[in-house]
Amino acid sequence: MTGSKGTWKEFLKEEGVSEKRADPALHSWQVLAAFVATLHDTKAVRRFLRWEGEQQSDAEARAAALKNRVSHVVRPLLTQSMRTGRNAWDLVVLTERHPRFADCYTLPSYEKCWRRLQRRYDCVDRKGGGSVAPVLYALDCEMCETTDDTRALARLCVVNQLGDIVLEMLVKPMKRIVDYRTSITGLSAKDFEGLELRRADAQRAVAALLAAPGAVLVGHALHHDLHALRLDFQPVIDTSLLYTYSGLANCTPALADLCRAVLGRELRPPHAAHDCGADAATAMELVRHLLEGGFMVVDAPKTQVPWDELRRLSVHGIKPGTSEAHLRGMLPAGAPALEDLCYTGGRLGALQFAHPGDADAAFAMLQGDQGIDSAGRAQKTMHLADGSFVKVRKNAAHAGQAFGRDAKPNRAFRKRKAADAAGAAVEAGVG
Repeated sequence: MTGSKGTWKEFLKEEGVSEKRADPALHSWQVLAAFVATLHDTKAVRRFLRWEGEQQSDAEARAAALKNRVSHVVRPLLTQSMRTGRNAWDLVVLTERHPRFADCYTLPSYEKCWRRLQRRYDCVDRKGGGSVAPVLYALDCEMCETTDDTRALARLCVVNQLGDIVLEMLVKPMKRIVDYRTSITGLSAKDFEGLELRRADAQRAVAALLAAPGAVLVGHALHHDLHALRLDFQPVIDTSLLYTYSGLANCTPALADLCRAVLGRELRPPHAAHDCGADAATAMELVRHLLEGGFMVVDAPKTQVPWDELRRLSVHGIKPGTSEAHLRGMLPAGAPALEDLCYTGGRLGALQFAHPGDADAAFAMLQGDQGIDSAGRAQKTMHLADGSFVKVRKNAAHAGQAFGRDAKPNRAFRKRKAADAAGAAVEAGVG
């Protein structure tokens, strides 16, 4: 929401409060009331307050349901017997316990054009009074870019537990399409000629499927699809939060990598456009693998980064309005010559050098705190002359590989963790 003093973060900045304390819970009611007073759209405020109340009610209902929930194994698929080490509700809970779940699935359904479906945490058919077995549907969407949305819904597909398509729709965005992303979506202007279906039609169709008792929505990074659809629904099973790479706890595996590592096949031919039906079916197949007791941890692919990428340092988290001069100013005197600054004013950019060795040397000379990113690649936090900061990272880990490993905790950290565990054991009476 935006008021006369801008967004919440912009309001805090104008009031002289640190933007790092963006969580409203960290501020007094007087500060919150002052921000609300700047809002002109009272309907938006009412929508938000109603949404906030629903969030609280859902949290309480979910806690009660988990305390007394009844487990149900998904119905056997065809003649395949199911090992009952896990069930669908277990995977829902594992998804919700992921550290990134709240960030991904606290969707802004208080905004216009969104639809928020009723939660069904109790897993019970209230009309019949009996237990309801989970009914799994997998969703995948393709997005294009319009004049007001970089991820506008263009196509969607829903499959059932068997991987059969139950809903497939091509959707015409409300605004003019500026990039069909044909290499990814396979779509072009011709596909939208005479098309009248809109996002609201797709939203209603998916909502009708999810009205079934016990409905659980499956997907890979499903929050992106729900955001494109403007649909807020739970419970969900997100394979991007359930599977992980060995040694990279915070890295999100790509669907194509999981298909290769877990299912033993390629998701699509090289350079082929995405098929949302195949992608949805693959996510469902990955869930079936887990229901049968399959592993959740896979080895990161041994992918060699191309030479052209090795000679670049990626820059991300760039504040809007940052000048090229400030980005160039990160490099100290004596650093290898910069061949090109790839920056168009967004939040991402790149420092390009003549050779990979020059990029490595320049990175070593940067004066910033060093760490690693989620893929195990070295990165540094750099403070710019305008007071903002960015992250600069290498495009490869060790020996030009796309993936590395998490940093090992130092000895002091391990000793402290062991001492904390021992203390907790004593308090619990098991030491």
